[in-house]
Amino acid sequence: MDLTKPGEELGTEEEFLKGTGTYLENEKICSLLLGEKKIEDRKMTVDRPYRYRNLHRGVLVFGRIEKVSDQMALASIIPIDQKIGRYPKTNDYASLHVSNVKQGFVDSLKNEVKIGDIIKAIVINVDIRKGQIEIATDKPNLGVVKAFCSKCRNILKKEDNTLVCEQCGFKDNRVISNDYRNLALK
Repeated sequence: MDLTKPGEELGTEEEFLKGTGTYLENEKICSLLLGEKKIEDRKMTVDRPYRYRNLHRGVLVFGRIEKVSDQMALASIIPIDQKIGRYPKTNDYASLHVSNVKQGFVDSLKNEVKIGDIIKAIVINVDIRKGQIEIATDKPNLGVVKAFCSKCRNILKKEDNTLVCEQCGFKDNRVISNDYRNLALK
């Protein structure tokens, strides 16, 4: 796959014809978006990578929390195989901002999700040019669907609105989805 960035020069108007996903600037063909460069019959085109085709505003996704700070968490989109849909694995991270984690005030995102948690979220924005995917968990059916103990890494069990480790007894809080541990993930 030959990926190009927006604004990258791909060739000249003398060599190629301008196709979709490209534009002309001073007789040079440039990429309009982040995507895969293709040449067919002297026509230069740039197509979006496959990983973005199913990701758009309103799509339900699952992610694994990879990094957490007070204001932002990064989640890798993971494949699911449910009757609600099927989504490709991406090599990109989706960002979860503290303002989109739940209704009401959240002091720190570190109190709502932890590294390794599996979350169910909704895509709120995809910017293909920048390669950014933004997600939210601020609805009752969204949030953490599988969590691990911060002390011993065993799976946590939901008791009321708290998560408890059956192994070591540690109690932890998360933004918990209504269907916590009721999903079969790959």
